[in-house]
Amino acid sequence: MKQIRFWDDRWVGELPPKEKFPRLYSILLCYKESVVSDVGEWVNNGNNEVHRWNLPWRRELFVWEEEQKQQL
Repeated sequence: MKQIRFWDDRWVGELPPKEKFPRLYSILLCYKESVVSDVGEWVNNGNNEVHRWNLPWRRELFVWEEEQKQQL
């Protein structure tokens, strides 16, 4: 995952994330050129570790954008 670009490459599904989620891509503050391993982290939630994406947005997300973020 160190060379797979998060937004530009097809690494999950049939489309790159920037094509499947163009609205999220358009309001992203940075990380548009990042690779998958740079955009997330593993965190301990008490019982086990879970993966969390760290994507900074230019503004608060609308409800429907939050739903897209969850799909992402």
